[in-house]
Order: sequence, then structure tokens, then C-alpha cells
Amino acid sequence: MAALTQVDVQAAMPDMRILVARPILLDLGVLSRQLVEKIGSNQFHVGKAIAAIDRFSKLPKSKQDKILTSAVGVGFDRLKVAFEHVSLPMLAQFVTVLQQAANFDWESAITAAAEKNPNAIISLAGLTAIDNMALDRKNGICPIPLYELDEAEWRTLSTSKDVGEVKERLERMGVYQYFFPPEDDLALGFIDKGLSGAAALQNAVTKTQELGHQIAAPTLTTAAGDVRETVEQLQELGYVVEGEFGYEVSASGETRRANFKIRPQESLFSKILGRVSVGVTFDPTKLG
Repeated sequence: MAALTQVDVQAAMPDMRILVARPILLDLGVLSRQLVEKIGSNQFHVGKAIAAIDRFSKLPKSKQDKILTSAVGVGFDRLKVAFEHVSLPMLAQFVTVLQQAANFDWESAITAAAEKNPNAIISLAGLTAIDNMALDRKNGICPIPLYELDEAEWRTLSTSKDVGEVKERLERMGVYQYFFPPEDDLALGFIDKGLSGAAALQNAVTKTQELGHQIAAPTLTTAAGDVRETVEQLQELGYVVEGEFGYEVSASGETRRANFKIRPQESLFSKILGRVSVGVTFDPTKLG
């Protein structure tokens, strides 16, 4: 939906620079992974789970909250805080929950219920595999994982007059870099996505600016405003190597890129590469 909105608004106002973000309140994948880490397994025994739920339901709410926090770590507390601070359309949130819940092993659960089999084992693997930001990254939308913020961080973003403090928190979320990508990480990302020549890289960086993303100061190199020099310094630092057909990301570069590929800032590359000149050659299999 957000991707369609971006296209529609851009078509209606061709002279405007349209950047779209989508706030995310709930991520069952994150909660499930925290739970699995806590219990040490991605499966649960139906009989034991039913007994535990029955005991849980009889506890006072304060005790329930403590147990949930213990089970899924800070994720539960931050989820509660997010719902306290943000009011998003309930229908949209309901649809989001349904979409994520579809990854649960409902077949085994329904079969166990129908057969009244307390010894059945149900897997959480489907839930733990959820990547709730994947579709946003694919469509060039900046997802904002609100469930990562604690109470103090909400206060910072809501009331702080310290721009540097707000910027630092948005950078840790990977949101700030979507709107203000560092020049060297931008070049490294484009190379990782398959742009192998200097001309193609320059074209992509130029398109990034044209679409409303302000290029920020580099974080790895000292070059600024010169794509060729930036790539040369990335080579000197060991993040980029000369391949058979142009620039390639080295093992060190892949390690650095791995930290970003599942974060909001990665959406930028899909957005830009979907709009660069058809004359630029890149590997479409690397867009995901």
C-alpha cells in the first residue's frame, strides 16, 4: 500500500521529491525469536503449553507482565510503550497481525486440537523466520521499527531539542541513513547490488540526490563529493576490490554490508536502482 501511495503521489506531483516511511508497531518475528532464545527451542509441547497458559491466565496482571517480559525480553516492554505513544489505524494493525500470524504452524495446531492430542509438537519456525521489513525494503519504503524504542528514547524523539541526540538514535535504527545516506556506504551498497563501473556509480549517486536523499558525510573514508575517490579509498581500506568486470565488494565489505541489509536504510537501494537509467547495467538478482 505504501509503495502504491508513493507512486501515486509522485505521479500527481512530478516536480516534488517523495520519500515514504511506514511505522511498524508490532513484529511477531522479533518477539518469537526472543522467546525461542529464552526457551532454547523453536518447538513447544501442546500439553505443557496449555497447562502453562491456564496457570498464566489465573495470575494478576502485574505478574503476567513480569512473566511476558521475562519470556520475550525487552521486546514486550517496548511493544507496550509503542502502543502507548502511537495511535495507528486499528484496521491496518489488525491486517498486519493477520499477515504475520499466517506464518504460524496452524495446520499442526488445528490437527492437535481436533485430535485432542496433548503430546503434539508445534513449531515456531515460521514465526521466527518473519522479516517484517522485507517488503518495505524491496519497494524502497523506509520502515520505522517503533517496537525498538524504549520509554527514554520515546521522550528523546518527542521532546528533545538536541538534534544530535535525536540523530544518533535514528542512526542506530538505520532510519536516518535512508534520508541522509553516507557517501561511502552508499557507494559500497551500490557496488554490492551490482553496479560495477564508476559511471554507473556516479549516475546512481546523482539519482539519489535528485530523488530527495541528501548525501551525508562519509563514515569510512575522507573523500566527499567525489565518487571515484570514495571508491579508491574503499579499495585502500579493503572494502572493495577490482573484479573481472569492475568493482566488487570484498569479504570485509560484505561483513560491513551484512549489518545493514536487514535494516531500514537498505530500502534506499531498491528505490534508486528501480529508477536509474536503463543504460546502466546492474545485477537484478541482488536487489532483494
